[in-house]
Parts: sequence; structure tokens; C-alpha cells
Amino acid sequence: MGTGKKVGRLTGILKFLSAMGILRFLLQRQGYDVEQGMVLAFDENNMMNDFLRTFGNWKDVRVLSALNEENFNYEVAVYKYKKSDRPERILNFLNRTKGFPVVLVSGFIPEFLREDQNIFAIKFCDKKLESKEQQYLKLKNYVIREADYVEKRLKAILENPHRDMGKSQDIYNLLVAVLQVWFEVESMEEGLSAIASFRFNKEEWRIREYISEMERLREDYEVKDAVKTLIWEYLKKSMITATEREISVLCETDKGSILLDDNFYYFKEELLKKICMPLTRTISFLKLKHEMHKENMIVTHETKKKNFTVNKLFLDAETGKEVRSRFIKIPKSALTSADGLCLEDIKPLEPENRVDNTNNHTEMKGVKTND
Repeated sequence: MGTGKKVGRLTGILKFLSAMGILRFLLQRQGYDVEQGMVLAFDENNMMNDFLRTFGNWKDVRVLSALNEENFNYEVAVYKYKKSDRPERILNFLNRTKGFPVVLVSGFIPEFLREDQNIFAIKFCDKKLESKEQQYLKLKNYVIREADYVEKRLKAILENPHRDMGKSQDIYNLLVAVLQVWFEVESMEEGLSAIASFRFNKEEWRIREYISEMERLREDYEVKDAVKTLIWEYLKKSMITATEREISVLCETDKGSILLDDNFYYFKEELLKKICMPLTRTISFLKLKHEMHKENMIVTHETKKKNFTVNKLFLDAETGKEVRSRFIKIPKSALTSADGLCLEDIKPLEPENRVDNTNNHTEMKGVKTND
């Protein structure tokens, strides 16, 4: 998720998010409203939890443990998505008209949330979020004190958009309108409108980047890159070394092995499931395999489609016996890096940074496939 460091930082989105609870009420009084809330898609579960621990304690933020919990009309209502949640209940929550609803996901974005939702991919969680709460409280005091003026400003901005953003026009207008309110608060506080104006222009540019990224997530979400990244990171952090391209066992761990031949890798299902755990917090492993198969990342036959595995027959170098087992078969081309490196070219991290995933490393020769 995300294309670079500029897209995916939380600061600009946090300004919009924190203000929408109190500003939505004013927008509704002017006859404007948001079609749905916001989905924040975090790259990592730990990042999402860190955000929730901090932002969840802010004034006017209510973290819900269940979708049917109520919130006040000035609050941001935050819910952490679970894969057991029914899609229709999540969508009903995002259409809540009281306060501003936000759903947090990490790893894989469920397909039903990619269709017409306001998705913002978060790749970098800015530090010291606690200090930003004080800025929100200043905004809140300003909005309460100048409610009539703020209402008129919001209406004027929404009725006269200064940029054509196509099908994302509504969300863009809203983001810019909220950003304009922030601009006015910061201008008064700093007494230097030029600095605040520069910041506004910079953040408005980032909003356009966020919207471009949101449209990409809606239209072209690829599982392949996410799985590939996880596999590379896992092998780099393990105590696995494989320097000879002709060996037939890349690694063997407590969760099973990875075999290889000239064109394919063969993953034991339990090992691949362990590697993909960050994605399976929001999607079942079976659904993930379906998505991988759709993107030609898993090779199988029609008769094996239900479990996405193939039989592999190989010779155990220690026992001299042929061993048959089931593996998930992935083309090498699907896991090759941008620099043309293969998994067996990975240089493991220094010992102090490794995770010991190895039980043994039995070299198995004479591979032949029966798939």
C-alpha cells in the first residue's frame, strides 16, 4: 500500500480526521454531509495499535468495541475491523450520520472496503501524536467561538472548488474545506499568514496525492506485492542461508520447508501461512490463496483448486528415500526482486538481528515433481 514516503504519512489526514467530528455537525446544518466515513489502512498491525493507543485517548475520540455502540454527534467514532465482522455491518457503520465513523484495518484491505469507500493508506505513523491533541483543542475552541463564521466559510469553499478532481471531487472538496479551517486557526495563532499559507499549499498537494493513491487502491489492489514483501522480510530475518543456486532445499523450519527447482519455489502451507500472518488478520488464509491464484502467483491444476497445493516427490539425502509431500507452488518470477535477485540470493541479517526459525537444514537432492 502506498507508493512512497510522501504518500502515507499521517499528519495531514490526522488534521482532517480529528476535526471532522465537530465540523460535520456544522456541515449538516448547511445542508452538506459526507456520504461515508473513512477507512485507514495501515501497513502493519503494530503501527495501527500504536495509533489507536494514542489517538484513542484524545478528547472527542471514542473507540468502539462493538459496531452497535453509540457515540455523540461531535465525536470521531473509531472501530478496529475484525475479519469476523459482516461486511454489511461495517458498511452500515461507515454510513453512520452521527459524528464521524472511522474503520481501521491492517495488512490486506477486504474487497468490500475497496469499492466505494474513502480509503487512506498509512505507511508512516508520525511520532509524538500526543502533542497534536493540543492543536485540535485550539481548533475546537475556535469552531465553538466562531461557529456561524466557520459554517459560512465551509459552505463557500464547498460551493467553489478551485480544482477539478473528477469522481473524487466531493471528498477532495471536503478535505480542502477542513484544511482551510485549520489554516485560519494556525494563521491567528502564529501571526504569520505566509507560513500558514505555505503549509496549507503543501498539505493540499499531499491531499491530491492521497486521493490518487485512494483511487489506485480502489481499482488495482494487488496481493502479489504484499506477499512478496513479507516473504523477503521473513527470510532476511531468519537464520537461513542458501548460497548455492542448485540446492533443492532453500530452508527448513519448524513450520516446514521451502524447496526450489529451476523455475519454482515450493512452500509448505504452514510456513507460508506463518509468513503471511500480517495479512491474515483481516482475511482468511484460504481467501488469500484465492487472491494469489487470481494473480497467477500460485500454480496448480483445476482439480487441486480447492486447497491450492501440488504433490512434490523428492529424494531425502539423509535417508536415501523418496518423500512425497504437498506444497504451494509459486513461480520464481513472482518473487524476483526489482534488481533481478531470487530468494536464494538473500543475504541474511547479522546474527544479532536474526530470528531463529530453523530446526534443521537438510539438503535434499534429486528433486522430481509429480504435480
